[in-house]
Amino acid sequence: MKKIAVALVCVLLSLSVLIGGAAVVYQTAFNKTGSVVSKTVNRVNFTLTDTEQTFSPANGQYVAELQFTASKTEPDFYAVMNNISLSGMGFENLEVIPTEDTAVPFSGAVLPAQDGECEEMTWLLRITFSAQSGTTLTPTLTIDYTSGVKAEAANRRLFEAPLTFIIEE
Repeated sequence: MKKIAVALVCVLLSLSVLIGGAAVVYQTAFNKTGSVVSKTVNRVNFTLTDTEQTFSPANGQYVAELQFTASKTEPDFYAVMNNISLSGMGFENLEVIPTEDTAVPFSGAVLPAQDGECEEMTWLLRITFSAQSGTTLTPTLTIDYTSGVKAEAANRRLFEAPLTFIIEE
């Protein structure tokens, strides 16, 4: 009987440790404002929304979500997304998630045109990070892309957008 009780206590203790470790909850922003709109930069239009986000203090774990949209300025031009990066803050993960309309991974995505019209592609950017209460983070999001009259004559370029994440006291 004693062995069963000890085994049961060990199992319950193990489960509580597992559940406690899995219970890390990431706080999302309660206020999202701001955008960066870049029209006709190297034959590409970019829009980044929710560039300034405010978070309530939590357990130190946060998730910022932004929307990024790209389109060519003229259907005959060439543009491809290469990479996306974040600098100026420590972060745990940067996910680039295609939306239903886009359904194409970011890296290597050729911006489309159909029937003589440029089409937008949209991705959700999800940044997971840790921060202390009373902190303001000001990272820079960098979009690495290639654009030009045609693929053979295209140049690699960078588009940078400032972000602001405020963690209240």
